[in-house]
Amino acid sequence: MGCRTIPAVAAPSRQRPPRPELARLTGSTRATIGQIDATALFYLKSRGIENGLARRLLTYAFAADVLETIEVDEIRESLERMSLERFV
Repeated sequence: MGCRTIPAVAAPSRQRPPRPELARLTGSTRATIGQIDATALFYLKSRGIENGLARRLLTYAFAADVLETIEVDEIRESLERMSLERFV
């Protein structure tokens, strides 16, 4: 869908800081459990994004990575819309 990237303010060296991601643990059942990385949360909050929205953005980014693997366009797009409405 393309709208899940979070713009970053350019660092003085003109390099973009790494994209914050959720830490993931994957078990043998392929269930995914994640906690929001404190560094990623700090990264977003330090750029003026309030705590609740920062958490929702990180959760959405995590869900979007999973949704990208769905091959049926109609299902993937429907789930992406639902995720955007819920998390962003």
